[in-house]
Amino acid sequence: MESKKFGVPIIAMPMHLDEPFNARLVEGFGDGLEVMRNESGDLEREEIAKAIKAVVVEEGGECVRNKVKEVGVGIGNKGDEDVDEVEDAIVKLCGL
Repeated sequence: MESKKFGVPIIAMPMHLDEPFNARLVEGFGDGLEVMRNESGDLEREEIAKAIKAVVVEEGGECVRNKVKEVGVGIGNKGDEDVDEVEDAIVKLCGL
């Protein structure tokens, strides 16, 4: 969530448990890319570099960069609203 909040694309390298599912979600939502593994299931430096280059440098990565920036703005705005709501609730509780 932190990378999304700050508008930073995700390069997902899932290891175990829920991470493969989360990596597919990130890619599906357009917030980043998942690094592909080789036939034996290992990560290779070439594939990691390829994913980074695709997101950071290549023209096709522009949609990922723009998408995650939009998400970051939305999270920032929503976060401010949540803080304001908490502040209002505290003020009411204190009777101010």
